[in-house]
Amino acid sequence: MARMVLRRTVLLLKDIGVPTALPDMVLHHIDNFSKTYPELNNNRAHIMDMVNLEIDRFNQTLERGRRTVQRAIDSGGINQDKLLELYDSQGLPPSVVSDFANEQGHTIEVPDGFFAMVADRHQGGAKEVKKDPEAIGSEPTALDFYKDMEKRSFSSVVLLSEKGQISLKNTLFYPEGGGQQSDLGVINWDNNESKVIDVQKIGDVVIHYLEGEIPKVGMQVRGIVDDKRRSGLSMHHTATHLVGAAARQILGPHVWQAGASKYTDRARLDITHHRRLTREVIDNLETTVNQLVLADHPVTTKFYSREDADRKYGSTLYQGGAPKYRDVRVVEIPGIDAQACAGTHVSSTSKIKAVKFLRTERIQDGVERIEFSAGPDAIKAAQKERALLEETAEELGVPIDQAPSAAQKFVKERKELRSRVSSLEKELASFKSSDLEVENIGSIKFYSKDMGDADFGEVQKLVREITSEEGSLAAMSCASGNKGTVVLAKSDSVNLDCGTILREALTSVGGSGGGKDSYAQGACPKDKLSDALSKIRNLVS
Repeated sequence: MARMVLRRTVLLLKDIGVPTALPDMVLHHIDNFSKTYPELNNNRAHIMDMVNLEIDRFNQTLERGRRTVQRAIDSGGINQDKLLELYDSQGLPPSVVSDFANEQGHTIEVPDGFFAMVADRHQGGAKEVKKDPEAIGSEPTALDFYKDMEKRSFSSVVLLSEKGQISLKNTLFYPEGGGQQSDLGVINWDNNESKVIDVQKIGDVVIHYLEGEIPKVGMQVRGIVDDKRRSGLSMHHTATHLVGAAARQILGPHVWQAGASKYTDRARLDITHHRRLTREVIDNLETTVNQLVLADHPVTTKFYSREDADRKYGSTLYQGGAPKYRDVRVVEIPGIDAQACAGTHVSSTSKIKAVKFLRTERIQDGVERIEFSAGPDAIKAAQKERALLEETAEELGVPIDQAPSAAQKFVKERKELRSRVSSLEKELASFKSSDLEVENIGSIKFYSKDMGDADFGEVQKLVREITSEEGSLAAMSCASGNKGTVVLAKSDSVNLDCGTILREALTSVGGSGGGKDSYAQGACPKDKLSDALSKIRNLVS
């Protein structure tokens, strides 16, 4: 909505002859409303950065849009569906499309209620209402992993047992949720042991999915959580909170979590930010996160009522979305970060050991994805990068610190060689086309030749060279092994359907093919290529 308002304002300002007035208007509103809303003045620099960036982007969109409208008009005009498509794909309002069309001597009719049509198009059918999972006929499970996140073994009693799944009176196994994978491990009872292959929470009951035998209701069991997996997940979950906190510290309070996933060896955090993350910003984020790790900040957890949590921490507490429960579990790194979170964490930041950023990318407009590894996996990632760098430097024959410049030089030379090869290929195609005998069939200059074992790409270049001349038709073939390939193409002025002709010719020799009226290709046995070219010649004449 903010983007729509800004872009509409830009257009209106252009209409009244003050196209550059928007930044001054926004500054005036910030000054006027900051007494009531002091956060406007606190975020003045960020707001103006976003406004100026949006103006630049919209101007670029308009320039691209002018060319897009021209192509649309040339390819058949702009109807209601095309208007909707231009708005959805290019961000071009119908009034702008109409103006561009007028510049080019065309009139566009904008339907009444256009933006209602846009809304209907995006809303589509009625949304499917998700049903709550069916209730499990078992007592609620006591979540012991919240009482002691360092503990890995426990005793319990089976409350439900059926079809490879059990529920227990209490458990240390964390169920999948909040972007964190579930714990795995084993369940022991009597002389039996079964693997826990998945853990899910349905309502207030934690279901443990077992591989192998399952204990019966009422049996005493012992559960052992996979320590390496839990530790990896916990480190990456706490590291995710630190990355988000560092992003808000460095980029600004506008940063919000748009998504997150935690795995045993890596994690990703999607954040809202209007610009791409530069190398400098990425390095700054990584450094800040590792400083927080080394500072050994405690990580605390506590349950609050929703009202108390809102009162103490405010809406920024809900980075991962509003909780479904009345009581809110707050994971806090005092002075650094506080979030409503149901996941497992380490007890202090120093237990993360290190964080290594792996990559960043823009996954959609205004959302940046940061992928990283923590703990021993961060060290492994750094070692892997070092090994790749050393291998690259060795292949280039230079010291490591000279690898980037050597690679740049190599890429530049490769581009120059590719350009030279392309130029030589064109010269070769031109030479070969001039060497071909031409047969005049009415007003058509007909070229036909079997190129033997020539590369198919070379044949295509030759065909393009021939058909660049008005009134030309080219039928060329080549072979690879026992398979023959035939190409038939024409220049625009030739009134023939290459697809129909080639299909008939190849069918007559046991092959197949087809294409457009201007270009077609197909295949047949190698020993039938000559017959196929002769058939094309006969069909043309």
